[in-house]
Formats: sequence, structure tokens, C-alpha cells
Amino acid sequence: WAFKASEAISKKAHREICMNLYERVVRQASIFKDASDRVLGAVVVKLQTVTANQGTFICRQGQAVHEMYFVTRGALQMEMEDAGL
Repeated sequence: WAFKASEAISKKAHREICMNLYERVVRQASIFKDASDRVLGAVVVKLQTVTANQGTFICRQGQAVHEMYFVTRGALQMEMEDAGL
């Protein structure tokens, strides 16, 4: 019998757990600084922890992205190609 932990608890409890885990991190992003708890709750329940090793590309310049990342440990390096400007 395999099931996700989130399926074993109510949506309200899941949201509260996620708020406790992620609220501080998400509020550090300027776009969420003044967000209501309702908006923040909708964001934090969608978060997933991702571990990336040094040298891993998260995305490449010009690539369409559909995710938002919050770096909580380590460093992120951005490399941009010269656009000929």
C-alpha cells in the first residue's frame, strides 16, 4: 500500500505544513513579500524540493521556462551569451 503523505492528511493540514516549511523562503522574494496568506498558501503547496549538483544547468538562455526556483543553499551562477548589442 503506497500513497503520498499529502493524501493521508487534509488539504488544510497539508497547506499549514507547507506554510511552516516554505513561507520564510518564499516571502524573501520581492514579488511575494506582501502577498496574502491565501496567495502564499497556493504557492507553497506546489513547491517541490530539488537538489542540483555543481555544474547542473537549470535552464539555458532563450529557453522557455515554466518553473520558479528558490535557492535556499549554495550559489547560483548565471551565464549570458553576448546578444551582439
